Amino acid sequence: MKEIPVMCYTNYPEVELFVNGKSYCKKAKDSSGLYTRYRIEWNVAYEPGEIKAIAYDSLGKAVEECVIKTAGKPYAIRFSADREEIAADGRDLSYITAEVVDKDGNVCPHASSMLYFSVEGSGELKALCNGDPTDYVPFTAPYMRVYNGKLVATIISERGKTGTITLKAVSENLKETFINIKTK
Repeated sequence: MKEIPVMCYTNYPEVELFVNGKSYCKKAKDSSGLYTRYRIEWNVAYEPGEIKAIAYDSLGKAVEECVIKTAGKPYAIRFSADREEIAADGRDLSYITAEVVDKDGNVCPHASSMLYFSVEGSGELKALCNGDPTDYVPFTAPYMRVYNGKLVATIISERGKTGTITLKAVSENLKETFINIKTK
């Protein structure tokens, strides 16, 4: 099996890594190095399944846990908004993350699906951005490919118009989605 590096970025002093339930030991941060100040690294044999990192505080108590699972086939688009209510002043924005996910809700990091957006109600689509420096689609276009399975849509309220902004996204072979943002 091929060995790959697994990196964990943390503010906690120690982290224990598990791959499919097998511990790869606790490791402490090395505060003397530029790259090791907040990063702990393990080399593990790649296998599909689950990676879990458990962070420990200075007293050795488990305080935080993060789990990442191998993604299946792209299935749907999922939205999450930074805020679900914005001011109806014509300037307030909501940033909505669009993710391509498998049937179990795991982000598909290799997805590059083209998403098409539409907006109804008391606002409009201001911009899309996927973080891909090689993508030349204008930010103001109503479509864009996800990069590493994600992109961010920015919507803006319409001045003086309270109500609901509905953002919809569709893509070939993916279950479409929508989200409602209130304007007050």
